[in-house]
Amino acid sequence: MAVLDTHLRDKGFPMSWLWRMAENLTLSPAEMSADAHLAQHLERLARTAPHVLEDIGFVQDRSASSPVRTIWRRGAMTVTISAGDPVVTVGDS
Repeated sequence: MAVLDTHLRDKGFPMSWLWRMAENLTLSPAEMSADAHLAQHLERLARTAPHVLEDIGFVQDRSASSPVRTIWRRGAMTVTISAGDPVVTVGDS
């Protein structure tokens, strides 16, 4: 830790810069609601690794699914993945 303290003393590391960087690294704007934040991450997950939806509690609705779209449900939350040009829709039932 002494090396770090010496570095801080010699270089004058600005804490305000660190705080600004941390604010810029957030995944969503502060005004985004928790539901919108969840929907954003579910959409990304459904596009990149739809098989993981089952791991987080979603169940594939085989009766509502078709060859061109797959529907996953968890309570009132629905994730629809359309085949072809991948389109993901996240919403409530």
